[in-house]
Amino acid sequence: AGTSIRLVIRDPALISTKLDVLPLQAPVQAGDELGELKVYYAGIHMATTSVLAERDAPIAWYYRNEIWLVLAFVVLMVMWQRSMHRRRRLARVRAHWHTKRKWFYS
Repeated sequence: AGTSIRLVIRDPALISTKLDVLPLQAPVQAGDELGELKVYYAGIHMATTSVLAERDAPIAWYYRNEIWLVLAFVVLMVMWQRSMHRRRRLARVRAHWHTKRKWFYS
């Protein structure tokens, strides 16, 4: 919590809390605000404090490497497309090899 909350109360059963969490995006640094904690006593709002990150939370390794995976996929697709283009071209050349021979007459 950002600050301490101290209340003098008669019946602890009447205390309720509500945690409002802010939308987060990694990485989170220690001390960043994560949301608000509201304290109610018998349904009456008594206090509010901010909720802070206790320690750093870096981006997970699979999100850091996601761009490299996408790039590797694109490179592999381009290489596959080129190889298929070469195979088709070679198949066309092989299919018509006899028409290019000088000594072949039809």
